[in-house]
Amino acid sequence: MRNDGTPASNESLESQANPPQINTGGGPVIHGSVHIGDGDFVGRDKIIYIGGLKVPKSFLIWVSVALIVGILLLVVAIVVNQQIRQNTDDIGRKAESIDAKLGAPTVLVPTLTPTPTPEPMSDLPNFFNIAITQFGDVTNSNDYPSPSSINLSYALFKYINSEFDGIDDVGLEIDVVHNHIGVVKDKKEAEALANHLHADLVIYGTIVTNGEMAELYPDFWVGDHPDTEELTGQHRLDQPIPFTTANITSSATVNVNLRTRAITLVSLTKGLVYLQQKKTEQAILSFLHAQQQLADLGQCSPSTTHKGCELVYLLLGIAYSQSQNQGNAQRSFEKALEINPAYARAYIGLGNIFYDQATHDWSNVTALAAALDYYQKAQTASDAPPSAYVLQKVRVSIGNIYVIYAQQTKEERYFALAIESYNPVIKDYQQAQPVVRERMRQLVAIAYFGLGAAYERQWKIDEAKDAYAECIKLSDDPGLQQRAQTQIERIAADG
Repeated sequence: MRNDGTPASNESLESQANPPQINTGGGPVIHGSVHIGDGDFVGRDKIIYIGGLKVPKSFLIWVSVALIVGILLLVVAIVVNQQIRQNTDDIGRKAESIDAKLGAPTVLVPTLTPTPTPEPMSDLPNFFNIAITQFGDVTNSNDYPSPSSINLSYALFKYINSEFDGIDDVGLEIDVVHNHIGVVKDKKEAEALANHLHADLVIYGTIVTNGEMAELYPDFWVGDHPDTEELTGQHRLDQPIPFTTANITSSATVNVNLRTRAITLVSLTKGLVYLQQKKTEQAILSFLHAQQQLADLGQCSPSTTHKGCELVYLLLGIAYSQSQNQGNAQRSFEKALEINPAYARAYIGLGNIFYDQATHDWSNVTALAAALDYYQKAQTASDAPPSAYVLQKVRVSIGNIYVIYAQQTKEERYFALAIESYNPVIKDYQQAQPVVRERMRQLVAIAYFGLGAAYERQWKIDEAKDAYAECIKLSDDPGLQQRAQTQIERIAADG
């Protein structure tokens, strides 16, 4: 039969009757010669000759099967590898999405991947910006965060952000950032970060681990507010906080302590911003909040070694004084001295209150004497923060009192004493670095005005005019500038 079912012709059947027969090595007998390579396939035997070499047919079968299986396994491996890569990419994209939503790192181990640069915050004057860095870990050479330091810095960020999220704090908007900020190791790096981000406050720190015990050394950078150096310096808010690594993510003491310190500094710095903006009522509320936070830390009693509360009471006194509440101002300064009897700035605050009373009533000799007494106590007090320029402030204030004494008593010696008080302040200013000179500028302007008044009464007219001119050049107080200009014009009119 043919393949299509029809019978083959007789001629073809006959031509197949007696063909030469060749054994092909298995299967039905096939007529004709078969030759593959160098091997002749021989009949139905189980041996195959390849180039004269006898090879069992079963061996070739197993080799063929193994080759096919190997190819299949290779294909499966390629497919599986591609699927794993696809799944990994999907997981990475989902992790980045979650990280972007939560603002939290998804990997809690050190990485060599460069930290992305965070975007700057608003530099508008009604914004108060806080940057919280990743805390470093000494065990990681302080270059990369550890799981403990990541958890701790992120817990602080969540707490502070929740405190201010969505709150317009009486016209001052609080912005807190943490994501994509790496480790900051010193104040120079903190200042560079603050300049990039327009941050008013940078909170950073280092963890030192010793087995299960560890200590956090927090640090704070505050821009353009030298008063805060008292609170962030030695024996203040940057004291180490001990903790155990096991309870770092719980409501452990370290979290509570660090949160309290951070919120204290936030409140303090906000109050200083309000003082600059002449918003004294808001400043008072901020300082009161800072005082309560420090009280919670146990830093508002005379027996406390690590103080800080005296500064808050001092700033409260300044704010009360600016709001013309001299009674509360005096009580605040006295409270600061109750906590720290050696605190020079509180003596200056009390001296200013009595000096202000004397300037409103020149016959109040008692007030002027009390002011001089407090200034002289400040001059000898042992706790005089360098950033407060205590000695320079005291000398200017004492010089002002001597000028008033000279005018009241007509005793020329008081003018000489005033000049002796003013000149060292001017010399300190002239020899200071630019950043210090900027901070002292307004104080020195007052010294020049007093110096001009003393020279004028001594009939040193040229020296008086030069001093008044320097006052006008340095001062940013229009009232003081106008008074100095009036004196120059009066001298010129008198010939």
